[in-house]
Amino acid sequence: MEARDHLERSLSYGAAALGAGPYQQALLYRKLLDAQLAHVTITVQEPAAGVTLDGSWLFTGPGSREIYLQPGKHEVTATKARFLPATMAILVTGGEQLTYELEPAPSAPARPRPSWRPWAVFAGGAAAIGLGAVSYTAGQRGFADYDRAVVVHCPRGCDRAALAAAPEILRTKNRARTEQMVGVSLFAVGGAALVAGAIRLFLEGSTAEPEPRRAGPVVVPTRGGGTAAMSWRF
Repeated sequence: MEARDHLERSLSYGAAALGAGPYQQALLYRKLLDAQLAHVTITVQEPAAGVTLDGSWLFTGPGSREIYLQPGKHEVTATKARFLPATMAILVTGGEQLTYELEPAPSAPARPRPSWRPWAVFAGGAAAIGLGAVSYTAGQRGFADYDRAVVVHCPRGCDRAALAAAPEILRTKNRARTEQMVGVSLFAVGGAALVAGAIRLFLEGSTAEPEPRRAGPVVVPTRGGGTAAMSWRF
C-alpha cells in the first residue's frame, strides 16, 4: 500500500517532470499493483465519528476515504461518544472495488422505572388482607350463628337425622367455613403482595433501568463496485 502511495505521488508530477518513458512505466506498475490490491471506499455520515482501520486512525466523519488494502481480513470501526460503535469485519481480494458504509447508533437514554408500580403492588396486598379480614370475620360470625342454632334446635345435641331435618343449620355452617377459607386465602395473597411490594421499593427506589435494546449489525456486501452498509436495528 505504501508503494502505491509513493507511486501515486510521483505520477502527480506528470510526464513532463518524470519523462515519457518513466511515466509510462509508472502507469504500468500502478496497474499491476491495482490488480493485487483491493480498492475500498469507507463512508460515515455521522458527524464527529472516528473511523479506524485495523486499529489505526483513518478519518473523522462525516465523509469518505478511498484506500487500497492488501488481500485478507480487515476490521473497520466507527465510534462516537454516547453512541454504540459500528464495527465491520471485511474480507477483500485483489482487484476488487468495494464500498462500505458505517453508522454508529445513538445509545438509548436510561428509562426510569415508574415509581407507582411498587406502591400499587403494596396497596393491592394491603387491600387483599383487608378483604380477607372481612371474610374471615364473617366466617367467625357464621360459626357463632351455627352454634346458637344447634343449641336452639337440639338442646341435647344433634344427630345426623336432626340436622337433616334443619338444612338451614348446615347451610350456615358451610357458608361460615367457605368465608373463613376465602379469608385465609386472601391473607396469603395479600401477605405475598406486601412482601413483594416492600422488596421492590427497597431495591428499586429511584434507580433507572436502561431501555431494552435488541440491536444487531447488518452487513450487506456487494462486490464489483457495490456497497456494504452497516446499521443498527431496534
